[in-house]
Amino acid sequence: MSGYDWGGRGVAEAVDDVPNRKGGAMDEHKIRVLVVEDVAMVSEMIQGMLEEMGYTIAGAAFTGEEALLMIPSIRPDVVLMDIAMPGIDGIETTRRIQARYPTPVVMLTAYETTDLVNKASQVGVGAYIVKPPNPREISRAIAIARARFDDMMALRRLNERLRESEARHRAITESANDAIVASDSQGVITFWNRAATAIFGYREEEAVGQPLTILMPERFHAAHTAGLKRFVETREPRVIGSTVELVALSKSQEEFPVALSLSYWEAGGDLFFSAIIRDITERKRAEQTLRQYAADLEERNAELDAFAHTVAHDLKNPLTAITGFSTLILEAAEDGSLSPEQQLEFVHYIEQNATRMRNIIDELLLLAGVRSMKEVQTSVLDMGRIVEEVQYRLDYLVEESGAIITAPAEWPEALGYGPWVEEVWANYISNAIKYGGRPPLIELGADEMDGHIRFWVRDNGAGLSAEERDRLFAPFERLHQVRAEGHGLGLSIVRRIVEKLGGEVGVNSEIGKGSEFYFTLPRKG
Repeated sequence: MSGYDWGGRGVAEAVDDVPNRKGGAMDEHKIRVLVVEDVAMVSEMIQGMLEEMGYTIAGAAFTGEEALLMIPSIRPDVVLMDIAMPGIDGIETTRRIQARYPTPVVMLTAYETTDLVNKASQVGVGAYIVKPPNPREISRAIAIARARFDDMMALRRLNERLRESEARHRAITESANDAIVASDSQGVITFWNRAATAIFGYREEEAVGQPLTILMPERFHAAHTAGLKRFVETREPRVIGSTVELVALSKSQEEFPVALSLSYWEAGGDLFFSAIIRDITERKRAEQTLRQYAADLEERNAELDAFAHTVAHDLKNPLTAITGFSTLILEAAEDGSLSPEQQLEFVHYIEQNATRMRNIIDELLLLAGVRSMKEVQTSVLDMGRIVEEVQYRLDYLVEESGAIITAPAEWPEALGYGPWVEEVWANYISNAIKYGGRPPLIELGADEMDGHIRFWVRDNGAGLSAEERDRLFAPFERLHQVRAEGHGLGLSIVRRIVEKLGGEVGVNSEIGKGSEFYFTLPRKG
């Protein structure tokens, strides 16, 4: 009897395609058979039977080893082999044949057991025949073995293509710089590439089998779960097929921005999702830098506009005065309309306005230096000497206004850059003289703070409203009080200088109670 348990695709057609003794369907393409049988009489009987049925004998072997040597050269279409032979048996011989030279195999056996059938099937036997065989059983077994072999080879090729596809897929996903993560319809991670480990910190074995929610902050869990449930039920996409920017969570519980591209597919009645995730931390940082640069540029442009307006206005006044007095002196030289005393007074006015212009230009140069200098070398300041130098510079203002300035005999030691700090004092004191009472009463001092020294200038002026205090240190802003003349660059420069030296500026003032302008610098040591 023959075994028909190993049916597969094409087996029914193969069974109907059995050659007969008169020739038939197989005559034009005779099947070449290798007979492997250790009993010579049985081998000859089977060979004769096969020839009568229209098959071609490709060869005969008496052992498994001999069959393995013959197959590469004769290339049979099918092997008809005894299971029990000296040396290696039919099971092992079949295993080696399928591993080296895949060929359909029909097994001859003296008995039939379930264990034998299972072992034979596992190594690639296509059919078996219980001795003694008859022609019809041999033909049917050969047809079944060839059909099953075709199925087996097709499956092998399919598996090979699948392995190649998986290898390509793995190579692509593992070489990708973006994280590639897949999950099922329950939101459980099923795939995790190397880049995902680099981005999130989880190893593949840690991530696969875990919910997707481990990759997002807890505040997004409910929305994710609801969105997943809605899509599974309705197939209504909201983020699928597009790229969105989200906040992700690493294994170390650090949040970071990502760009997510999501897609889905269905297989075996289940729904799966794949996500390509890119860490955009550097991009966001670059965007923030660019935004800050744009904001700084916009601020500088606005500053430049105010700068141009202020400089034009503040240079125009002394220049107009110089021009006017010069014209009067020239006319007097022709008609003698001015006395020598008057001419000397006008020259004095010209000198004062020229000094104002020089101060404006000096401050412009100072501002340019503050803006362009990247790093400042600070040192311990001799604040007493700096204040004395400023008072000497402003002596003409003190004399004109009758200002009285008091200062401490000793100053606490602070760190800064002397030439810049001198300009801060010059601005504060000159403003106190200009906007103070009549006569201006000005007090200078310092308070020691935690890590900083707070230096201040107090005056007896009219004081400032809250609105005026708020806009005081805006770029190139100045107080437009009726009595006050001068330029509006000062406080902007003060703010830039002090902030660059690691301190801050401010003002305390109330209407009718005068003002206190201060700046802080790092304490020595």
